[in-house]
Amino acid sequence: MLTTGAVLLGGAILFQKRVVDTGWDPGARRDAFPPSTAPAQGGPDTGGPATAVVARTRGKIAPPPGAPTPPPPPEAG
Repeated sequence: MLTTGAVLLGGAILFQKRVVDTGWDPGARRDAFPPSTAPAQGGPDTGGPATAVVARTRGKIAPPPGAPTPPPPPEAG
């Protein structure tokens, strides 16, 4: 068990030294895509452009039998 732990630790240290410490960016491919072309809309309270938020709706899942009633949603304000 100690040998397995030592091998895993050694591999992690080697990966850190060879890949991460050299300036590796895990999000480089994601950042290469152009930004979204969705038009910005003006915010009512800011007076300027705001990012558009897309609401996603999903079906409700019925709670399991015997589950407590969830609290009411917070008030918007």
